[in-house]
Amino acid sequence: MTGGWAEAMAVYADRRVLAMAFLGFSSGVPFGVLAEPLSAWLAESGVSLTGIGLFALVSLPYSLKFVFAPFIDRLPLPGLTRRFGRRRGWALAGQTVLLLAIGGMGLTDPGYGIAMTAAFAVAVAFAAACQDVVLDAYRVEILDERKLAAGAATVVFGWRIGQFAAGAGGLVLADILPWTTVFLGLAAPRRCRRPAGGSRQPGAGATGTRRGAGCSASGGSVPGEQAASAPGPRRGPCLASCGSHLPADRVREPPWLDRDRALYHAL
Repeated sequence: MTGGWAEAMAVYADRRVLAMAFLGFSSGVPFGVLAEPLSAWLAESGVSLTGIGLFALVSLPYSLKFVFAPFIDRLPLPGLTRRFGRRRGWALAGQTVLLLAIGGMGLTDPGYGIAMTAAFAVAVAFAAACQDVVLDAYRVEILDERKLAAGAATVVFGWRIGQFAAGAGGLVLADILPWTTVFLGLAAPRRCRRPAGGSRQPGAGATGTRRGAGCSASGGSVPGEQAASAPGPRRGPCLASCGSHLPADRVREPPWLDRDRALYHAL
């Protein structure tokens, strides 16, 4: 019995599984920003309870990921995809928009210009939802099938930590710092830990390699793209600051995933 438990827990010693906690943390922080800190800031600025309640609608992009996930799965980003690859390009774009949107939201004054605050909040939610799509498919592709459950659990753990750090941490900091400083601090870049294995391929882009297909979109969680038809060795996915090109034999696709992985997970 002891040996069975030890064998089951050994999956968490895999550095790839542990790295999922950092990806989950990166996804949880924006969600936490839009929760307690934003509501408290609005109340302190004199926004009515009705207005604060309506701000719950800014998180709607999290529920609509099934709509835009297939586009993220298939469409390249001009400039970024050619230089970083489709997956890393989308992840980099999402984190850049998050940085700018959270910082910009902190520079607004909801007491006098609530529409501008709402616009930045929607931008935060949309960028965070796009980041979740990319990171979720990345998790599915980088882990072996038998480690997917452990990876999902680790992602949720990291997501909760990130949500708590941004939510509770933001409120604590607001007691000693101005709200603008608090949001600028929460907008600080969050660098993901790079999973073990594989090596970076400088200059890898949309051509010359073949990458794994699909991207997924589970609510508030964690990153795929169609296999390119260009010739060359088939390699796995890569992520903005923590991904790497993986040999094809290290990329295992569960049999229950079809080519429309992004839409499948979103539903």
